[in-house]
Amino acid sequence: MNKRIKQHIRSLSDADLIDYLNAPPDTYLPEAIAFARQELDDRDLSAEQVRAAEEEIAAREAQRIADASAPLDPAWQSFGLSGHFGMLAAWSTFRRTGRQRMARELLHMWVVGFVFWILITIGFVFLYFFVLAPNPDPIWSET
Repeated sequence: MNKRIKQHIRSLSDADLIDYLNAPPDTYLPEAIAFARQELDDRDLSAEQVRAAEEEIAAREAQRIADASAPLDPAWQSFGLSGHFGMLAAWSTFRRTGRQRMARELLHMWVVGFVFWILITIGFVFLYFFVLAPNPDPIWSET
């Protein structure tokens, strides 16, 4: 097993180490899991330390769930309505960090904004060419 992996496992907090061991079986290499199990045994945690670590893990999970279901901030809604392609980077960041509801709402705002600006552009083109522009004689007309 890689020396960096061992160093990483040793550097984990008690809660992170317990969380590491509770990950789905195919998440980490079997050797890494065995080493993490040995590291946890070597730490010889008391029942109070294990309970504190489990409370920290539960608090993190509750925060993750709260983040995933948090609504989109009104400022982000306004930026999303701009229809600017830069909002897709923010959407990607929201998705990557687990803020699914924010990502979904930002994407909806962006689509609405993008369609709005396309329709405004088409409206101004129509207004210019069919209402405001002078009606020049066509090149193909007979003189």
